[in-house]
Amino acid sequence: MFSFIGVPLVIGYQDGGLDEAVDFDKVVGQLSVEYTTDADNMIYGRISTGHKPGVFNFASPPVPGVPTVVEESTLTNYEAGFKGNYLDGRLQLAASAFFMDYDKMHLEALQVLESGFVPDQFNTTPLAEFVSAIPDTEVYGVELEYQYAFSDTTSLLGFYAYTDSEIGKHSSVILGNPDAQFELYDHLDFETGEMTQSWYELATDQTGNMLPSQAKHKASTSVLHNMPLDNGSRVDLLVTWAYNGSWYPTIGNVDLYKIPAHSRFDASATWTSADEQLSAQFYINNLTDEIALNEFIASGGHGGQVFLGSPTNHREMGLIVRWMPEL
Repeated sequence: MFSFIGVPLVIGYQDGGLDEAVDFDKVVGQLSVEYTTDADNMIYGRISTGHKPGVFNFASPPVPGVPTVVEESTLTNYEAGFKGNYLDGRLQLAASAFFMDYDKMHLEALQVLESGFVPDQFNTTPLAEFVSAIPDTEVYGVELEYQYAFSDTTSLLGFYAYTDSEIGKHSSVILGNPDAQFELYDHLDFETGEMTQSWYELATDQTGNMLPSQAKHKASTSVLHNMPLDNGSRVDLLVTWAYNGSWYPTIGNVDLYKIPAHSRFDASATWTSADEQLSAQFYINNLTDEIALNEFIASGGHGGQVFLGSPTNHREMGLIVRWMPEL
């Protein structure tokens, strides 16, 4: 399709679909074993499976070496933990450990073509961006949730999570990699039709790296204090500390772009009337006005330093008034 004096004209069309339907199916399930102790606490173990249908790399015409149909992704998850009340009911505790074994995991990246194929002779690189199924990727960690009552009016609650991962055998190009290696590629110049050369970035081995946007350590702790008033109303005070550990924005795990850990504090005071029909909450989010990054990526190749990202919000204060009339 092209524009001729502002009028779109179609001069050719090639179907990029498949000649035959592709079916994906898998039986998934879950097996759990639970045991309740004499103190009414639960210990459990679980094995579960998951399935994600295959995906497609559409190109017209198809690029040799790029799989048109990407294999389905399957997962086996192992989990064990316990939940219960302790210290005469003052402490509620839940802990678990998990191991997620991906037979295949889908990833879109700039990669070497399968079986040594090269793309169209007019391309300036022997690489292509497509979705592949990475084998043997693992995600594992532990999680802890707790709530402890110091008294009838004051309690502490929160969680801690440790998560790690290892990518299976995979190589791809990481844009903005300061340690990238380059080679010259012989190809035809599209305009002149003569042979020329262009630099292109070599794919690097990502096997064993962590998955992107995954912090190893996350935690949150809140202190809640209830203050009953003489007229039957009450005031609830809440202070929360949240921590997000360092993480990598890409599977390349480039230390230069590693996002540092950060913390934030939130606080609120809520007054509720005796009949609970009226309440007013004053809150402050990000009390210390610390700015961190939610996401970040180097988008420029060939040594370019073009970055895209989004920061967390500045300090925010507000008042929320709620009225629930009795009908």
